[in-house]
Amino acid sequence: MSQNPIAATPTAVYTPGAFVWHELQSKDVAKSAAFYTALLGWTVKAVDMGTMTYHLLPIGDKQIGGMLPVQAASMPSFWTGDVPVPDVDWAAATATAAGGQIAAGPLGIPNVSRFAISIDPQGAVIALFKSAHGDPATGRPEVGEFCWNNLDTTDVAAGDFGTFSVIQDPTGAVISLFQGNEG
Repeated sequence: MSQNPIAATPTAVYTPGAFVWHELQSKDVAKSAAFYTALLGWTVKAVDMGTMTYHLLPIGDKQIGGMLPVQAASMPSFWTGDVPVPDVDWAAATATAAGGQIAAGPLGIPNVSRFAISIDPQGAVIALFKSAHGDPATGRPEVGEFCWNNLDTTDVAAGDFGTFSVIQDPTGAVISLFQGNEG
């Protein structure tokens, strides 16, 4: 693929720690595409990657994510968020040293990115990622874009994530608010 799927116009700007891509590995990409098109109005664009067909999720000129088949028949369908890091190999080694595992990679996609799939000590999966051309411009998400990511864990205290506050909304639903260590 010759274009960078992350940013339609290369920014040369990197935003470590921000979620910049969301990817669905699906047992049935056609059914998933039909579902999200009907539910959220997303457009799905098939792109021949040579060894497989990747399905981009564009919102206007911005790519927000993609879909591909699960890599093993025994795997369930699942979403992964991609978070930029300055150096994927360093981040993978650091994740392992901190008690995590690397499920895949580090791997490169020529002219697109380098990534590794990391599993934290609690079993949460995240993609450590560096785009070949920079991350998308930051700003308020447009309608149809991802705007929130959760880390669901059984042991918040095990990670030095930042400060959590718990409040209830008017319906009684519990909401956890987070402020990262960087402010």
